[in-house]
Amino acid sequence: MHDSQASQSNTLRYMLRPLVRFCLRHSKHIQEFIDTLKVVYVEVALEELSKETKKINVSRLSVVTGVHRHDVVRIFRERRPPIRKSVGLLARVINRWENDSRYCSKAGAPRLLSYEGDENEFKELVAHVSKTLNPGTVLYGLLRAGSVEKTARGLRLISKPLSLSQDPDKLYELLGRNVETLVEAAEHNIQFNPDPRNLHIRTEYNNVYKKDLPKIRQWLLREGRKFHAKARKFLSNCDADINPGLGDSEGTAACRVALGSFSWTAMPTITESEHDTPPEQA
Repeated sequence: MHDSQASQSNTLRYMLRPLVRFCLRHSKHIQEFIDTLKVVYVEVALEELSKETKKINVSRLSVVTGVHRHDVVRIFRERRPPIRKSVGLLARVINRWENDSRYCSKAGAPRLLSYEGDENEFKELVAHVSKTLNPGTVLYGLLRAGSVEKTARGLRLISKPLSLSQDPDKLYELLGRNVETLVEAAEHNIQFNPDPRNLHIRTEYNNVYKKDLPKIRQWLLREGRKFHAKARKFLSNCDADINPGLGDSEGTAACRVALGSFSWTAMPTITESEHDTPPEQA
């Protein structure tokens, strides 16, 4: 096996370990994992081939993926709608409200918006995000999430991040999107060594006092939210939806920028023997 092939095999082992650990925790046996893997192989191959050609058939998918033709036929017949990877609609409305100068004060803070009557500012805001969205449905969702409140002077945006804690499916969807983006960023750094590089940093300490874990979780959550708010403010200045007409001579937009963050605190195990580990960058 060539060095590059060996390296890719080792990388695959690293990437599969957390997935296998997840399966073991949830009593998912290897056959169920393999059956799901076949489905994902065909789904992703279909997405990738669609970028190159319209001539996609069972034989071509079987050759590209290595999945048996019989299984490809079955997966095609039972095919489910593609997984959407769009930002949540409520989050897009909030982001537009926070960063579009038409809905902010001179100081840059989200201002009160009118929301009653046939023509109002909130309806206009929602229309900027999507022409197909029902403003009443969006308002209900924001009120239910505790992200807005009605006042005598208008609708007020509350500085409170949308919570996914009551929706396990959304949490797992976010996990999958984060994993995919992390792999893409790291692989791009390794293959192309861009300048500047994609952000890929890990900070880990393995000898922390147990009594400090709640304090650490609170600090990381608070500071992480502050950082993402700052990032949204910066990125919105480069977004064609919020700032149309600010592109270059070619007017090129539709580029994607993703920034993910996570933290994890765990009790000690008998296998943990390392101590303070400085930040690692790739």
